[in-house]
Formats: sequence, C-alpha cells, structure tokens
Amino acid sequence: MTEETGVFTLLDDEGNEIDFQVLDSIVVDDVEYVLAALVEPEEGEENYAYVFRVEEDEDGEEFFVAVDDDEEFERVETAFRLHLEDHEDYGFDEDEDDYDYFEDDEDDEA
Repeated sequence: MTEETGVFTLLDDEGNEIDFQVLDSIVVDDVEYVLAALVEPEEGEENYAYVFRVEEDEDGEEFFVAVDDDEEFERVETAFRLHLEDHEDYGFDEDEDDYDYFEDDEDDEA
C-alpha cells in the first residue's frame, strides 16, 4: 500500500489489477482490518466498501486478504458500523456519500 495515498492493488480472478482506497481501519480481536472502496468503480455502478484483513508476510510486509468467513465478516462489519456511528465527523454524510458501506455479495471480492 502506498502510505501517502492509502491506495493498494489486488488481482481479481482473471489477473486484472484493481485499485482500492483505504477509507478507515479498525482492530477487532487483536486483528487489524481496513474498510476500502474501489478507486475507479464501474461507470453507473454503486461504489461499495469492502472489508479486508491486514496480514504480514515473512518479511514483515503488510498485505490485504478479503474476509470470506461470514461470522468474521459480521463481527467486523458491526465493529465498523459502531466505529462510524461514534465518529460522525468521519467525512461521509450518509445522505450524500458515494459509498454503500457493506456489500453483501461476496462474489465480487478481489
């Protein structure tokens, strides 16, 4: 991830690069997660926010893993929702933002 911009790139199932922008991060049960959205969503499509678990490789480099487990996703989604409620000055007005914070369809994960 580029620290200055908060942008990271993942590969989809077809090997295409997809850029994500980190919106927020949170620690749940001693594990760090990020909430991220597509940098360039498909034209005419809603821009969903995705939840990724932050992991480290053997060299200490961080990488992001899509949360596939339903129970883990629900725990983290709830934590992010509470966190966002506690930080109303977060910068996104629910009535005006471009993000549907949590997409339920996991088929589109990178």
